[in-house]
Amino acid sequence: GLTFEKAIHRLGGSAIDVFFDSVAGRTMRVLAEGEPHRLLSAVANGYGVLVNFGERSYRRTGERSADFVFAHEYLGAYHTAGIFEFAFDRIYKIPLRIEFVPRTLVDFTFKLSW
Repeated sequence: GLTFEKAIHRLGGSAIDVFFDSVAGRTMRVLAEGEPHRLLSAVANGYGVLVNFGERSYRRTGERSADFVFAHEYLGAYHTAGIFEFAFDRIYKIPLRIEFVPRTLVDFTFKLSW
């Protein structure tokens, strides 16, 4: 069934279509095509344009992997995971695996691989 966590995950994912319909989203999508690391490296700055809270950082850890660190991410891990997974599906048509490493409710790391 649909749990609270799955509902929040879907809400995050639904934001992707709205964002990619915007000028900033269309630009990010064009620049990111073909290379997931390009998308991920732009995400931290993109968040700064859209929201006025939190800190985010990206670190490439391999050809098909990266760490994404969140501090004061008030949307939470389930919502944010939905954003990342749906974006990968829309742009690259590949599944994104997220290993969630919590520090607090609003501070966490995603270990990403695809």
